[in-house]
Amino acid sequence: MKKLIFTFVFAFSFLFINNLRAQSYNSAVGAKLGGWFVGTYKKQIKENWYVDFYAGFYGYFSNSLIAGASLEIHKPIESVEYLFWYYGGGASVTTGYSQFGIGINGTLGLDYAFTEIPLNVSVDWMPGFYLSGYYKGPSFGLGALSVRYILGQK
Repeated sequence: MKKLIFTFVFAFSFLFINNLRAQSYNSAVGAKLGGWFVGTYKKQIKENWYVDFYAGFYGYFSNSLIAGASLEIHKPIESVEYLFWYYGGGASVTTGYSQFGIGINGTLGLDYAFTEIPLNVSVDWMPGFYLSGYYKGPSFGLGALSVRYILGQK
């Protein structure tokens, strides 16, 4: 059911995106929603390079927390004006069931920022590997729809 809702929101976003123009942004703050509920702060560090910092609740357990950062390199999608895809990777720390975990992750996603309203929307997949903790081992289920308020516009 959650996958169906995520797919619907993702498809609806593209319908809405086609009616607006995009813009670049320096930084944005908001939430990532998916298998987790985290706050996110995305900051441009140089042209087409961003760092996404996040922290909040991980998985479906209220006692599990995650904090991390991912470096993302944005590339335009030529066939769809103002839409970017990105890739990168990062690291995170987790707590769950009184255990501390350290993980590394990849990132693959789509990003869009609107001109008419200060809003950024992205969807990503973050496969990873946890070196320790309750979630030790590979993780292929992390991904999120992020909605952020743009703080620094160009």
